[in-house]
Amino acid sequence: MTDIATVARVQRYGAHGSVGAVNMIVVIESLRTDDRKTGRALRDDLEIIALPYGNNLQIHYKTVQSADEVEFLLQELYGYVSLCGRAPILHIECHGDADGIQLADGSLMSWSR
Repeated sequence: MTDIATVARVQRYGAHGSVGAVNMIVVIESLRTDDRKTGRALRDDLEIIALPYGNNLQIHYKTVQSADEVEFLLQELYGYVSLCGRAPILHIECHGDADGIQLADGSLMSWSR
């Protein structure tokens, strides 16, 4: 269920400010097989909120297993954003700690990578 505050924040995503217009939300999920897929749930909620905005607010959901896949996806996103000029919000759904993020395959991607 979406609350009023969440809807108000999303309604401002298309507004131009000092960093431009946010018009894309990318959810990257890397969770263990036995974890609840909270990234997918977030995507489902965001898609409902984004409906009135059509192509002006795109929601993307990607799953990755390893650090190499995360790095590849981030490079791909950078290229897309550079080419198209879209202004994304990036949400990474995974476990982590002070050393980095834990990925679905059990590996750890350090914050410095």
